[in-house]
Amino acid sequence: MAGLHESVLLDEFGAPSPDAGNEKRSLIDALRGASHGEFIHERLRYDVNQRDADGQTALLVACEENLPAVVKALLEAGAHVDKQRHDGYTPLLMAAESGAAECCSILCHHLADVHNALPETGACALSIACVEGHNAVVHALLAAGARLDQRLHDGSTALVMACRHGRASTVQLLIDADADIHLGCELGSPLYAATFEGQAACVQVLIAARAHLDETDEHGETALYTACERGEHECAAALIAAGCALELASHSGLRPLHAACYARRPECASLLLQARAEVEGTEPQVGWTALEWARKGGDPRCIDLCEREAARVSSSGCEEAATCEEATGCEEAAGCEEAVGCEEAAGCEEELATLLGALALDHLHPRLVSEELTVRLLRSMSDLPGMLAELGIARADAARLAAALRAPATSPTAIAPDQTPPPPPPPPLPLHALGRVPAAVYINLASRTDRRRAMEAALPAVGLGHAERFEALTSAPPSVISISWDTTLNARFDRNCPPNTALRMSAGEIGCAASHVALWRRCAASEAPLLILEDDVSFGTPEVDASCRALMRAVEGASELPAERLVVLYLGAEATVRESAPSLRAKVWIWAARATSVTSELLEVTWAWQTHAYLLWPAAARVLLAGLPVDAPVDVYLSRHFHEGKLCGLVARPHLAKQHDPYRGGDVEHSSLQDRARMGLSNRLAAETAAGLR
Repeated sequence: MAGLHESVLLDEFGAPSPDAGNEKRSLIDALRGASHGEFIHERLRYDVNQRDADGQTALLVACEENLPAVVKALLEAGAHVDKQRHDGYTPLLMAAESGAAECCSILCHHLADVHNALPETGACALSIACVEGHNAVVHALLAAGARLDQRLHDGSTALVMACRHGRASTVQLLIDADADIHLGCELGSPLYAATFEGQAACVQVLIAARAHLDETDEHGETALYTACERGEHECAAALIAAGCALELASHSGLRPLHAACYARRPECASLLLQARAEVEGTEPQVGWTALEWARKGGDPRCIDLCEREAARVSSSGCEEAATCEEATGCEEAAGCEEAVGCEEAAGCEEELATLLGALALDHLHPRLVSEELTVRLLRSMSDLPGMLAELGIARADAARLAAALRAPATSPTAIAPDQTPPPPPPPPLPLHALGRVPAAVYINLASRTDRRRAMEAALPAVGLGHAERFEALTSAPPSVISISWDTTLNARFDRNCPPNTALRMSAGEIGCAASHVALWRRCAASEAPLLILEDDVSFGTPEVDASCRALMRAVEGASELPAERLVVLYLGAEATVRESAPSLRAKVWIWAARATSVTSELLEVTWAWQTHAYLLWPAAARVLLAGLPVDAPVDVYLSRHFHEGKLCGLVARPHLAKQHDPYRGGDVEHSSLQDRARMGLSNRLAAETAAGLR
């Protein structure tokens, strides 16, 4: 009888492999039971992409069991990075579920599709990691360009899933990565989802991030209403303390206090009554008060709470004499600062205006208007208590904030009617505008240790000692890199390229393109440009870092909106320069660069070869990724975007960087060079000169 894991492996089409002998059948067994070091050493004896009857591959098993060394070895041996099991699990989905962060990083490095999702639920790797609370995996996926707004079939985002499962630290991580805290699903907003599931810690994180407290679901129910109906008193307490509206009714007309009393939730009812929810308020359909709903629910504690509050309100003669902003003219409130209209509180209107201005800023949008201007506008309004009520501010919160505002340090400075408010302070400059290039990466094959040593020596000399090494890829899935390309357009600019021909990409061209795509993903997931280098680059000036910083400031100063920075800036390249005047958007960047200390001129290109040194902005990286798969050598793929007007290509002349001997002795064989193997150096140089490449 076969062992527990000994199942006959299947070929690519799901049929039993004709040579599925003991050696073939032991592939997954070797991984699960034998020495991993021995397996890595012997892996090339196996077909690493064969599957068992469940569609399981060795790579899936390695990801499930968190074996990063095995994962790397299998990928280098040709394992398909996105090969699915029968239930839709890919290696990346399996690694995300297992919390295998290092495996995720290796898979993403080899261009695993971070947006693949399970067919049954639509769960992607990011949402799976958020459910499990695997923050290291979340970090790896976000760095690889995972979208924060990708949804499951029910509309849930990764943030909603983290909220529903109580992963507060993951929620904070996603918020720090700019997740939309108001992008909800069928269940409602992330705040509503966290409240529905009783995840008080997540509710606190969302409140601190200024989530909309009173957003409703399809039934008109707020998060507070849901907390009270479901008895989630910790969530209710957090929402009430944050100043949510106490009296917003659902589409049925019930208020949170009604729901708490009818659902027999005395803890929530007590919180609402302590915050002075209206015990006498009625719902429109049957006209019942909270006390009557409590009697309907039958909970003696709710009934007792409502009876005592109703008696207190009735005996006081007004809803709450202590909150005397509504006790206009009451003799007992002669010394109250909030008693608008009392002769003894002559200065209270100004204080209420100050309070209201602060509350408006706190609850609306603090960046739209200055506090001083708000106070000036509100001082002219007579019904200040009514305006305060319209904001839905709990009176307890109002009193607390008023006490804080009495301190001189927090009170706004008075402004004369004819005085112009001082301008707000300028925003701080981004870090990359103050220091060196934010990120620089050079691509280097593992086998080229000689080039790695050369780069480690050359980079500090030009101010790029901070550049990190990226291990070059040697393969990519077909969804990322096509194996053939059409030469038609490239042949118009390169006369050495055979026209109207379908060529097969060389292994070097595939690996080169895959490496650049991986770095495009990194750039697209960030907010700063990325300097991408290849390990055969040579620099024409010791001021490369300073020049990059100056050119970067010029581009970003001329295009304040990040989405407008659709530019690829080559530090050097063999290029066909635009013969006519530069395009309008190119002119803006060219003129801005002329005002810098950089001695090189920027020129707009219509076609460019070589990718040994270029600055890429996130907006441009997203355009390049949207066009995947790369269906040509990477420099041709980039040039097509310039030719079609999707991106603007700029090149520095004189070059700030050059590629060392680009067409001889390199690691990339160029599929477009005719009869390259028989071409002598002088013939190649002549062909390149004739094509305008030299």
